[in-house]
Amino acid sequence: MSRVELGFGRCVHCLRHSALITRDHVFPKSWYPSNARKDTWKWQIPACRRCNARYGKIEEEMLTKLGLCVDPTKPGLAELIERARRSIDPRAGKSERDASLRWARRQKLLQDMRWGRDVPNQGIYPGLGERWERPPEEQGAVLIPRAHFRRLSEKITRGIHYLVERHYIPPPFVIDQVAVDDSDASPIAELLQEYGQEFAHEPGITVRRAVTRDDSTSSALCIEIWETFKMYAFVTNRVPDGWTCFSFSPYTTEGFYNGRIPEKEFRSLVPSQLSRAHRLVNQLKAPQS
Repeated sequence: MSRVELGFGRCVHCLRHSALITRDHVFPKSWYPSNARKDTWKWQIPACRRCNARYGKIEEEMLTKLGLCVDPTKPGLAELIERARRSIDPRAGKSERDASLRWARRQKLLQDMRWGRDVPNQGIYPGLGERWERPPEEQGAVLIPRAHFRRLSEKITRGIHYLVERHYIPPPFVIDQVAVDDSDASPIAELLQEYGQEFAHEPGITVRRAVTRDDSTSSALCIEIWETFKMYAFVTNRVPDGWTCFSFSPYTTEGFYNGRIPEKEFRSLVPSQLSRAHRLVNQLKAPQS
């Protein structure tokens, strides 16, 4: 894959400076049909070669696997499914080396597939479960590393933030990605609908993003892929060295206002993957001063 070299600069992903900065598409270009809107590809960000290549491999593997899990009757998805199939077909190789790579990709995919009673009944990503009402013995599934979803959502989050705010997401800000059913995410979805801005590049990816009034970095995003599944991402400020900083109510015990408690203790108080997301929700709901 050819990449446009920009020379010296800073990578949006790893935040390192490099003499070999390239252009990286915020939205994976291969995830769109050939008739996608032309302005989709204007969303490009500076990335070092290493990060560009790493995300490229993740997007390629996810396209191959997710292409087997989507509804072919949805607009534009039939072409993506065919693209996923060709990516594991050695006969479609343009050279002997290309054919070999497709064959290796096919073997890896077969290793990660499960059939019938071997399909796990837990850890199923919301929106990507059984949707065809097949009996258990006829069902199929494919294993996708959880980290791939996290890294993809982080890439899109950092990319949109850079393009909109014109700056990076530095420490102590962190990005959390969660996978929840629509029913559990309804409070956050409602707030994103009310306060968020939509970045739509259909039929591929639609993003709704809301930024808190406290700063220009803390934010919540809903990233919807092919109208099939969603990834929720949250950018929050976490103090380094394992400490989480947040404000207590002014009615709490004096001396603990604007206090800090260790991350471990905070997790025990609020044992939820969405704990920081809930604070973001409260910030979004706070009246504007």
